[in-house]
Amino acid sequence: MSIHEFRTRRPITGAQVVATSFAMAVFSWGIGFYGLSVYGQFLGAQGRWSVGMMSAATTGYFIAGSLFIGVADRLARRFGRRMVAMLGVVALAGGVSTMALVTHPVLLLAVFLLMAFGWSATSGTAITQIVGLWFEQRRGLATSLALTGASVAGFSVVPVMVWQIGQHGVAQGIASTALVAGAVMLLLLWSMTDRPHDTAALPVGQRGAATTASFSRLPWSARQLQIVAVFAVVMMAQVGFLAQQLPLLTPRVGADQAALAVAVTTASALIGRLLLGLIIDRLSHRLLTVLCIGSQIVGGAVLLATTAVWGVLLGCALIGLAVGNMITLPSVFVQREFAAEQFGPVVSRIWSMSQFFYAFGPLGAGLLMQHTGSGDAVLVACLVLQTLAALLCLSGRRSGLG
Repeated sequence: MSIHEFRTRRPITGAQVVATSFAMAVFSWGIGFYGLSVYGQFLGAQGRWSVGMMSAATTGYFIAGSLFIGVADRLARRFGRRMVAMLGVVALAGGVSTMALVTHPVLLLAVFLLMAFGWSATSGTAITQIVGLWFEQRRGLATSLALTGASVAGFSVVPVMVWQIGQHGVAQGIASTALVAGAVMLLLLWSMTDRPHDTAALPVGQRGAATTASFSRLPWSARQLQIVAVFAVVMMAQVGFLAQQLPLLTPRVGADQAALAVAVTTASALIGRLLLGLIIDRLSHRLLTVLCIGSQIVGGAVLLATTAVWGVLLGCALIGLAVGNMITLPSVFVQREFAAEQFGPVVSRIWSMSQFFYAFGPLGAGLLMQHTGSGDAVLVACLVLQTLAALLCLSGRRSGLG
């Protein structure tokens, strides 16, 4: 039986999978990505841990998460992607809910390690592969819609968590938000069909999409190296900027306008995702990637050129347009440039390697800020990295890789 776009044996099922994946993106990015700034603020700057300790734990969290992607893949081959995602929800929500209760550095690092597994089992790779089980021709659109939840997380989960902290204190506020979000996510995953039907009955292309072979046994190729390099470099710049956005912008425009600029970045990311979803299945994925990187380059140049409020807001809006798209585009690269049976392992490899490298983005940006005393050095470094990523993407197109 063929699966065609959003139509299945039960027409609602394909849409249900995208909706559940959207909710999982809200959960995982809200609790496991944007929430990190909340934990750093209330447990680091204002809490029992030093800022350095929280920064080290966060860097270790992303590095461990990149390594756990392979573990999650192996578990998925045995138990199914949905069950592994449910285990990841428990790990991420459980780790976050106990974070404010631990009193020893070793226990704090253990909590971040538990969270890292939860992040790897519920974020980009997991969502991309769950969607990949159901969609072939419109996989780019379906993945973009599902990952839009990552942008929604920035202005939904984090404000709720901060409000809960104000109402009930740090420990209870963080724990209640994580546990309620986790419980809702478990119910949604439990009600979702794990896969369309027996994968042996799928057409060849879709059978490959459902495969979750280990990427550790997949030979490296020049094409894989080039794609990994593009997204590792651009994500290092992007995550480094986002991690230091408030301290970078506050000296320029003040705390209130800097907070507004962060909100503009998040809103622009949502708009960028929706726009990409409309055209992602029609245009060259390499051209779209270069355009997204170009938007961030122009935005960074505007931030360097002016400290006027309008310029800062414009620059952040241009950067934000591409923020969400950088986690959608890797799966489109893989779908269009690799055989169908390689979809799962290659996507996992790209996510794992790029996350390993972008884990050092916040640390590098922080050291630049500390050493120079200015955000300009961070912006220049980001512009250099983004330009390099664009050239790498274009070189792959010219050499016949794309």
